[in-house]
This record gives sequence, C-alpha cells and structure tokens, in this order.
Amino acid sequence: MLGGLGTIHGVRCVTLPGNPRPKARPRFTRTGKPYVLSEERKAETRIRGILKESGIRCSSGPLLVACLFIRSDRRLVDADNLEKFAWDAAQGVLWANDHQIIGHAALIGYSSTRPRTVVALVDADRKG
Repeated sequence: MLGGLGTIHGVRCVTLPGNPRPKARPRFTRTGKPYVLSEERKAETRIRGILKESGIRCSSGPLLVACLFIRSDRRLVDADNLEKFAWDAAQGVLWANDHQIIGHAALIGYSSTRPRTVVALVDADRKG
C-alpha cells in the first residue's frame, strides 16, 4: 500500500511509507542565493504524490496536526526538522499554507521493518 487514509470522528489520517526524513539545512550559492538539494526536492515530490493519491481534500481553515514518525534507525534527529519536511511536502495538498497549523505534536518511534510517517489532522473550527 502506498499510503492510507482514514477518518475517525473528524480526525483525518494518512500514512506515508518509508523512512521519515528531516528537512535539510538551507543551502546557498556562492552569491548567497538559497537553493534546495535535488534529493530533497525529489523526496518532497514523492510524498506530495502519495498525498494527492490518497484523495484527502485540502483544508483552508485552522488545523491541529499530529505526526508520528517511525524511523528505521536511531540516528538523532530533531522532531521539528521531521515536521518541517512533512509540512513542506503537504503544503498545497493537505493545507494551503502551514500557517494554518495552530497546534501540533510530534512523536518519534522506531521500527526496522516498517518505517513510516502518520499524519493526523483535525479542522480546529469543526463543530461537535
């Protein structure tokens, strides 16, 4: 399965297969112009494709987001860098802009056999 989407009581979840990757540090040319490494751009494009295939609709209002990052190794990574990569890949697919995220949580776990990222989101202005 490429990715999974489920909804339980207004919580929309999508599972992204593969080892979660942190957002790389900004890179600059000799003249000071910022750029993104092609490897990172390709990875974001792959994740964006899986998210589009899931059929989840793009939210326009405030969101609460929780990410569970299941990594295949115990290399030290910051949860905020893992979140930033996932958020950048999801921009324009799950939400229009990450400034819509008004609350968030991130957890890191380990599985050598099934690394993945699970993203759960709730519309913060949802009634009920």
